[in-house]
Amino acid sequence: MLTSRRVAVVNSDKEVREELGEHVVPVRPTIDDELRHVPVAPGLGLVGTKGQHSTVNQALLFALIYTINNTLTSNV
Repeated sequence: MLTSRRVAVVNSDKEVREELGEHVVPVRPTIDDELRHVPVAPGLGLVGTKGQHSTVNQALLFALIYTINNTLTSNV
């Protein structure tokens, strides 16, 4: 039977979350998890090291690689 009233199952969601909070350790990202997003090549160009690709090409390559990486490794 379809109804617009709240059902007891909806209230159990809060209880499930509380139980999970007690038994599951939350994941805390470390700096290593975030360093993969930092491009190194443009930083080397700013220091004076000559690279194989121009800054524009490096930016395009980074955007392409970043998109492919996140597409393949996303947890969605």
